Amino acid sequence: MPKSKPAKKTSDYSFEDLNRDLVQLDQLLSASHVKPRDRLAMLRPITAKMPGKPVGYWLMRLVPLMMIIAMVWMKRETLDWHASALGRIGLIKLLPYFDWRYLKSQTCLIPKVALVAPKEIFDCNLCESLEEFRDFELQSEEGGADLVEKLVEIDRPVLVSGEIQHWIPDSPAAFISQLLKRAEFRKSVPCQLESSFHNDRLGDPDLATLFRKRQLFQSFFLHFQNCDPSAVRAFRNFTARPQVLPAALAPVAYSWMLWNSRYSTLRYKKINLIEKIALIGQLVGSTRLRLVPRKNCQEVCPIINGVLSAGHVLILTSLWDVEYCPGGDSENMAAILEVKG
Repeated sequence: MPKSKPAKKTSDYSFEDLNRDLVQLDQLLSASHVKPRDRLAMLRPITAKMPGKPVGYWLMRLVPLMMIIAMVWMKRETLDWHASALGRIGLIKLLPYFDWRYLKSQTCLIPKVALVAPKEIFDCNLCESLEEFRDFELQSEEGGADLVEKLVEIDRPVLVSGEIQHWIPDSPAAFISQLLKRAEFRKSVPCQLESSFHNDRLGDPDLATLFRKRQLFQSFFLHFQNCDPSAVRAFRNFTARPQVLPAALAPVAYSWMLWNSRYSTLRYKKINLIEKIALIGQLVGSTRLRLVPRKNCQEVCPIINGVLSAGHVLILTSLWDVEYCPGGDSENMAAILEVKG
């Protein structure tokens, strides 16, 4: 009886043997008319056990790549210098064909059409005959808010007396003390601040810090805009809208304080108003004002100078720029309300 061929040890089993056995199995299944889909399902346990790439395989490829990146990073300055040198040489060679030198001062190399804001044009016939404050002084009993509204519609300033008695404080110090009791005002940071006792390079102080610093000076000037909505609301509690202001106008958007004491100067300070309608009320003392026509009316209408006395209020539109001179031997305080038109 012939001896049977000994079975191969597992250690002698090669990939060639595995491939041959799999081919034979596939042929057997094909001869048995087993569908390809079923054959794939039967072989899935075998393919799921096939080993993937070992970790060392990926490390051997990742480490050289990281070394190359590190070398490029360390030599970055040298590479930048060489690239810059080659670029300059290329630009010099290009000069005979294209003069690019005018482009070095351009901020944008791609031309674009700028959006042009519509230009505001005023009717200068409305202001060419005005010369002094008494030209637009109005007694409160002459027509009230209805008349004021009609005058504002034609960009004519209106000066009214006796309409802000509820604004008048016992003293500037008392007015400031009442304001600082409101945390929303005390902690707010003012906009467009100008003064004789704070250096802009020191940053933007809150109002509590600003007024505390003011106490060190007997002679000073100060003006600022309340742009924080909470501070505007707090300020409005002490400068409520006067009845002469037409109800049709929108609520107050911003407010200002102008305060000076024994300050000597001849230079006018500009108040950069934002909204279309402004109301200037004098709380204490007086303020020298200058109304400067704007835009296309600068050469047509005169500059109007005048003094705003305590208890008086001046209502004007964006036809006019406002400047004031914080001078005099007394203490002066005014408030400005900016109203959306």
